[in-house]
Amino acid sequence: MNDCELPDTPDVELYFYGELDPVERARVDAHLRACDTCRQRLEDLHVIRRALALRPAVDAPPAPEASS
Repeated sequence: MNDCELPDTPDVELYFYGELDPVERARVDAHLRACDTCRQRLEDLHVIRRALALRPAVDAPPAPEASS
């Protein structure tokens, strides 16, 4: 059984992106030390970031010209 208090919140994602104020960041940081599930969520975000960083940049195709 998981006693995680953050399962349905965006707190881990906001933590990852640096979007929390210092008090909230400290709260989530303390939670991460005790919660395997949330640590895995955070690690998954790091894995995704690294994978995306390895992909070449791709320009979007030009928009089709409007016909008159």
